[in-house]
Amino acid sequence: MASASGVLLARAICQEPNVLLLDEPTSFLDVHHKIRFLEILRRLATERGIAVVLSMHELEFVERSPMRWPVSRRAAF
Repeated sequence: MASASGVLLARAICQEPNVLLLDEPTSFLDVHHKIRFLEILRRLATERGIAVVLSMHELEFVERSPMRWPVSRRAAF
């Protein structure tokens, strides 16, 4: 994944964060790279204990993903 999203994710991981806060991280990726990006996020969450918080407008993509993601359909929490 040699995209700007991948580079930014790599830079964030190098800082060993406890939390990743991502706003539309897959906006400009094709479907294959979106799936790969979300798989990497899931692995970070499970293997390194990093909390991943992300906003996405592509709820249909998230809902069809084999991964489990909490979803809020409201604009504000």
